[in-house]
Amino acid sequence: MPGVLARLEATPGSVRGFMREATPERLTAFAAPRAPSPPAAAERRALPLAGVRVLDLGTVVAGAYAAAILANFGADVVKVEPAEGDPFRSGGPGFINYNRGKRGLGVNLKTPAGHELFLDLAKTADVVLTLPQAREACPHNLAPTTSALMQLALGDALAIALLESRGFTAVDFGLLHPGGKLGTLLKGVREFMHTGEAVPLAPLGTGMSDAILVMSAKGFGCVGITNASGLLVGIITDGDLRRHMRNNLLDARVDEVM
Repeated sequence: MPGVLARLEATPGSVRGFMREATPERLTAFAAPRAPSPPAAAERRALPLAGVRVLDLGTVVAGAYAAAILANFGADVVKVEPAEGDPFRSGGPGFINYNRGKRGLGVNLKTPAGHELFLDLAKTADVVLTLPQAREACPHNLAPTTSALMQLALGDALAIALLESRGFTAVDFGLLHPGGKLGTLLKGVREFMHTGEAVPLAPLGTGMSDAILVMSAKGFGCVGITNASGLLVGIITDGDLRRHMRNNLLDARVDEVM
């Protein structure tokens, strides 16, 4: 959570103590498989990533959020932070959301001892989410520019890998994201079409005066023409009315205009 870095166990629960820099003794607790609280144990074991250990060195949003998704699917995610804590802990509720379901460990990777501790912990992991050291695009090497872009790429890579492994299709996407431009592109004809009494229809032999009344009443600017079996055999639109405009148009039959 925001503020001073603290280690939480069996959340919701009490704070067991402020996080200190990792030591070989404290590392032992993280090297062992995570033991969920009894009420959640059976449910967690049933999740698809149960038993998978992930080390998360991400920060900002994309990488951290991607690791949180893995935690949602049962992975034991250990967030490795600087000894003083992730600088984005000041992000408030957003930081909590991006790092939910994880355990935290402070490691000073700039020291030989801290680097060695991290390598020992990495040996117990199935996946290590990390990025290469790179100078920020910011001319002062301060604003998270290059690092933010790399975190975004990492998050996208995890999202696509999960999408492919679960067989997620465009149909699934459309069901979960019905709004917006992407949702509209994925909608089928059935979601826009009108059926039943809402459809303007007139049978063959209907006078144009009656057909125009149907067009006006239904408000679609057209009327479908059906045969004796109820099958659509033609259509008359507002444009057809203009093209066939003459003194006796209202006396004509739809068969002549469709």
